Formats: sequence, C-alpha cells, structure tokens
Amino acid sequence: MIKIFSFNTFITCVCLFLVGCGEPKNGEKKASASSHVQAPAELIKHAISRQEAGAYDEAIDILDQILRANSQYAPGYYQKGLVYEEWDKRQEALKAYKKAVEINPTYDDARLGLASLFGKSILNDLAVEQLLKVAETRRNDPKL
Repeated sequence: MIKIFSFNTFITCVCLFLVGCGEPKNGEKKASASSHVQAPAELIKHAISRQEAGAYDEAIDILDQILRANSQYAPGYYQKGLVYEEWDKRQEALKAYKKAVEINPTYDDARLGLASLFGKSILNDLAVEQLLKVAETRRNDPKL
C-alpha cells in the first residue's frame, strides 16, 4: 500500500511539474526580470533593509541602480550618503550629500546629513552653516 501511495504521489508531482513548466497561453505574458521594474521608493526601502543588516555594499549597489535610471534623483544620493556615513566612509558620504543638495538646494535632510558629517569631522563651522540653511527653510519649526 505504501509503495502504491508513494508511486502515485510521485506521478502526481511529475505531472504538476510538467504542467507548470508549459508555455504561457495566448494572451498571457511570461514574467521576465526586465519586465519587473520597481519604483525608486521601493528600491530605497530595500536598500535601507540591506543597510540595517550591515550589507552596505549591497545597499550601495541598489542605490546605484536607482541613480543609473535617474541621475537627478536626490533621495537616492541622500540615502547613499546615509549608508556611507554609517559605513564610516566619510568622503563618499560627503560627495553623495553634496550631490543631493546640488540637485535640490532646499533638500533639508541632505543638508542635515552634511551637518552631521561635518560635526563628526570636527568641522563645526561648516556644520553650523548647513544647520542655518535648514533653519531658513523651516522658520516655524519648533524643533530648530
């Protein structure tokens, strides 16, 4: 009885496998890697999860993928700055934050990233300069 059950189970599995491997029917599209393009915000979330896991190089690769698609996407450079800063690669972080601010001069988060980086580098004058620029855009913010 067990041999018959095992044989029947095996045949059923093989049949299901073969049916699943068939070509798509007319009108159905077969999914491909190139047809599955994620939005930049979703990719940034994925990069953040890789960063939190300590896989900084993977996070940077994901962010570079975003920036290859849109070299003017300031949040991509900002996130890249955060990854590099946490990874203690200050020159790379500085370059990324500056690029984000170059693209969007009113990008306060990128300016705060610069201020944080300058503060860690004991460049307090530059840190204060960035904080003052943020304060100009957030005049009514009680946190500042």
